[in-house]
Amino acid sequence: MGLRYWIFWFSIVWAQQTLVNLPSIEITHPKRVFVLHESQIRFWHPEPHWVTTHFLTYGLSHKVELAVTLHDIGIPRQAYRSLAIGYKCTEDIFARELPELELKWALGQMLIVSLSGRRPGLWTYVLWSMRIPHLRTRLSAGINAGPPALFGETGHKYPLDLSTIDFIGSIEQPIGEHVNIILEWFSGRHHEFASLIPGLIVNWKDWTFVLGCRIPNDAEEGISLVTEVGHTF
Repeated sequence: MGLRYWIFWFSIVWAQQTLVNLPSIEITHPKRVFVLHESQIRFWHPEPHWVTTHFLTYGLSHKVELAVTLHDIGIPRQAYRSLAIGYKCTEDIFARELPELELKWALGQMLIVSLSGRRPGLWTYVLWSMRIPHLRTRLSAGINAGPPALFGETGHKYPLDLSTIDFIGSIEQPIGEHVNIILEWFSGRHHEFASLIPGLIVNWKDWTFVLGCRIPNDAEEGISLVTEVGHTF
């Protein structure tokens, strides 16, 4: 009874659209709304900035959530401002045979509407995930394919007007009931998400707080601080 309750509680507090930038394997709880504000801040050179992203998700069922995201609103004005509308669905794998591994996969798609005059596009990602028994460490890995309207011009051209196809991955380590250490990575170079982000997530009741550091794959860009505040209604 106690273990089942703990797993159920853990699923709810992680029911958010993303870890930091990388999509989470979890789903917003049915009939609940999750909202989150993210700020990426750099007060130093090169190029001091304050860039915000705003997330809203609604749990349609235990397997599907709807999502709306406003990307890259900040100072100075960002080149790839966009509105994203879409969904994410997840499915357990071998839930009866291997319950301790919590094997899952997720598929997400977002229609990207550029707010800076670029063509609309479709962002698609697929994730597979498992949890290491006893340690409770969750490992996730997948593939990300995005358009110039969100990821920017990378110098590459792929079918379906995609500008990037990359590996994505994350490690999540719970520390007690309310704190999680995370490490997430978008591979690639010269696009808006290409970075390594170590961070700390604190979940308290219906609130989520994130503090992280964005380390771009291209060292010339410079690091940024990342903060997030979210609430589930």
